[in-house]
Amino acid sequence: MAAELLLTFAVEESLRRMISIAAEGIGLAWGLNGQLQNLVDSLTMIRAVLRDAATRPATEDGVKRWLDKLQDVAHDAEDVLDEFDYEQKGKRIHGALDEILKLGGDLGLANRPEVRRDPPRQTDSFLDSSADTSAVVVGREDDVSKVVEWLTRMTKSQHVLSVVPIVWMAGLGKTTIAKNVYKEVKERKLFDETIWVCVSNHFDEVKILREMLQTIDKTTGALENIDAILQNLKKQLEDKTFLLVLDDVWNRNRNKWNGLKDGVVKKLKAKNGNAVVVTTRIKEVASMMETSHGIQLEPEKLSDDECWSIIKQKVSGEPDSAVDGASHVLHLNLISCGHVESTFQAVDARKLRTVFSMVDVLKNQSWKFKSLRTLKLQRSNITKLQDSICKLRHLRYLDVSQTNIKALPESITKLYHLETLRFTDCFRLQKLPKKMRNLVSLRHLHFNDKNLVPADVSFLTRLQTLPIFVVGPDHKIEELRCLNELRGELEIWCLERVRDREDAEKAKLREKRMNKLVFKWSDEGNSSVNIEDVLDALQPHPDIRSLTIEGYCGEKFPSWMSMLQLNNLMVLRLKDCSNCRQLPILGCFSRLEILEMSGMPNVICIGNEFYSSSGSEEVLFPALKELRLLGLDGLEEWMVPCGEGDQVFPCLEKLSIEWCGKLTSIPICGLSSLVEFEIAGCEELRYLSGEFHGFTSLQFLSIEDCPKLASIPSVQHCTALVKLDIDGCPELISIPGDFQELKYSLKILSMYNLKLGALPSGLQCCTSLEELYIWDCRELIHISDLQELSFLRRLEIRDDDCLGGLTQLKELAIGGFSEELEAFPIGVLNSFQHLNLSGWDKLKSIPHQLQHLTALERLEICDFRGEGFEEALPDWLANLSSLRYLGIDNCKNLKYLPSSTTIQRLSKLKGLRVLGGCPHLSENCRKENGCEWPKISHVPTIDIV
Repeated sequence: MAAELLLTFAVEESLRRMISIAAEGIGLAWGLNGQLQNLVDSLTMIRAVLRDAATRPATEDGVKRWLDKLQDVAHDAEDVLDEFDYEQKGKRIHGALDEILKLGGDLGLANRPEVRRDPPRQTDSFLDSSADTSAVVVGREDDVSKVVEWLTRMTKSQHVLSVVPIVWMAGLGKTTIAKNVYKEVKERKLFDETIWVCVSNHFDEVKILREMLQTIDKTTGALENIDAILQNLKKQLEDKTFLLVLDDVWNRNRNKWNGLKDGVVKKLKAKNGNAVVVTTRIKEVASMMETSHGIQLEPEKLSDDECWSIIKQKVSGEPDSAVDGASHVLHLNLISCGHVESTFQAVDARKLRTVFSMVDVLKNQSWKFKSLRTLKLQRSNITKLQDSICKLRHLRYLDVSQTNIKALPESITKLYHLETLRFTDCFRLQKLPKKMRNLVSLRHLHFNDKNLVPADVSFLTRLQTLPIFVVGPDHKIEELRCLNELRGELEIWCLERVRDREDAEKAKLREKRMNKLVFKWSDEGNSSVNIEDVLDALQPHPDIRSLTIEGYCGEKFPSWMSMLQLNNLMVLRLKDCSNCRQLPILGCFSRLEILEMSGMPNVICIGNEFYSSSGSEEVLFPALKELRLLGLDGLEEWMVPCGEGDQVFPCLEKLSIEWCGKLTSIPICGLSSLVEFEIAGCEELRYLSGEFHGFTSLQFLSIEDCPKLASIPSVQHCTALVKLDIDGCPELISIPGDFQELKYSLKILSMYNLKLGALPSGLQCCTSLEELYIWDCRELIHISDLQELSFLRRLEIRDDDCLGGLTQLKELAIGGFSEELEAFPIGVLNSFQHLNLSGWDKLKSIPHQLQHLTALERLEICDFRGEGFEEALPDWLANLSSLRYLGIDNCKNLKYLPSSTTIQRLSKLKGLRVLGGCPHLSENCRKENGCEWPKISHVPTIDIV
């Protein structure tokens, strides 16, 4: 029984505190030593009896009442311990415990020995045979219907896998909506199989596929091999449609999602008509996973009445009943609820231990929060924290982050038990109380404004979390000396104000087991200070995991930046170290995974000394996964040891080289683990030294703004390449290699401003290609065989007429053709959903072929500036029966929209936008007196510029 276990933990905590009090002699000093011992004895007996209660059925009413009563007394005992008010309250608590113990004996509860148990873990993010899907759904009925309607419509459109994301903040019922969609779909038998998987933080393709299989066939739980799982899934889902619900998704990694999607679609060879419903808090995740633009549900906040109905249902079991039995509510979440006063009338505020609220719950003095431990007002509407907060003397946790408060009241410094205080993203907060030093129990202080460092921080000796410390007249760096319990992350700003080595040593950073340190200097440096000595004296603890040095103006780095001193370092960032000429020796750091060096214009060469001091190591940078060089303006040469037996960067997955203007070549030998490779803004770069042989893990290759780059190695051996982007390399005459080797991997190819004479060899064989962009490749004479790219969904092109046969294409941006072109270069492609049409002067009307695009949802017409262009849009636009949005821009001769009858037939039109460059049409569409306004007044969204 969960209640017994949780009460056991509460009793254990009270026992621990009383034993601690006794050990320190506090009870003796107060004259309460005998009563304190009696309390310890009684609680010890209660703890033993609780073990027996945990074995009894939850349906025994006597046991349940006994536990409820014990819960009240246990909380009272904790309050008494907080206040040390034993003379007045100790006897009363002790007497109540005696009564409870006697009542437990009358119920036949025995004293049992201790058995270790873990507390029960509860979650709403599951669905099994015992899940309650019959509960009343409040305020989400329309959302459920909308998702079911989308699923029905999308699966009929012959998609192999349609995805509908449900996205919004926590607590607004995303999982509830998904559960009821799941239930309705199952009842209506819209799919052959319905599958539920809780994903949570770890997006594991094998785990998800295994749980899918277990849902269908519970005898396959032992399978671990992905091939065996896929083989069994394929067998179970053969000739069947399915709905998969992925609940609580946090994954932002597109590769992981694509891997799962490909496994479901291609490896299972799923038939058309399947769907996935995704719940997530992250908009980016929803946009990444959606299959149709705009098809994602964002549940709105519930109305006050709906929130109140849910509260009544939780308390009494019925949404429309009177609220009874709420006296045992201890934790209250009022986010999205407007019935705050009614709620506090229903519950006993004196017993509340936790309150989450979006409104100020301290305004009403009648609400006596006698036992409150946690108050979370994050994102609430408060602009001021009430002085009465000092009455919450048991408060341990206070969060006012993302609010508009301007100051914390001085009375807050009387919260002597406060352990956590959060005021992150309070952009109007200007000052803190003067006596913050009184918060002697404070362990965690969370803020992100460097102007809000508390005064006298050295008195807060129990601090474990201090995100920022700013050196200055009011904050000497030696204040950090006494904070021996500091952990986690710390940024130290304005280090130029540290006087000398002796001053820096007083911080005793080497004694503090920090995970992450950031050292920052500003431009206000004192030239008389030996900055190298200061950094040398700031040596961190050997267990440091992440180190950033920013704005350092010394010429060399300290000796402690070596493998022997920082052998646990995993992340190193060197930023804007403008005077440094030589990089530290880093190649022997056995655990270093991320290395970033930026804004170091005086580094001319990356040579052998960067890798090793002795030259005897067999593996250099053995764990490095990410390397970024940014803004090394003076870097002319980069050498990598490539001798026999040398292993350099064996684990490197991401390499980024940006704005290294003097670098002429980049070594790329032996990077077999590389997944992402980015080069940008290297103005003198002429070639890449080496070949892409063995780059079997490379998925993303991007080369931008390298005006002198004339050649690159063949990419045909990069058999995992998903995206190739080459932009702003006007001297590049070819992309070598046979792209037929990439036919199963390449999905996106972008070529901008190149000197290509032809498309890459074998491109027509890349049946996996989904997006193709060709812009400003003026030497490109001919484009052919694109018809073979049957999976192409988006094409942006400036030249040629080879678009027929692309039956899967959904989005197209086309236009800006030469003066000689007089006809629209496209056949009938009914698959189009989005079309951006850029005009050219010779074209005198909107191409009539567009009238056949019956699936078109979004049409943008721009840059038809010819004097002979028609004055009115054609009436055949009425044939675009799916059109939802029409945008018109820079068509100077256009004056009129189609007829009223035509626009009325566009029944799905929801948005019309006329931008600058259409002076006549903009004037005629004005709401006040435009002659075209009556035609469009019914359209929900109109934007006339």
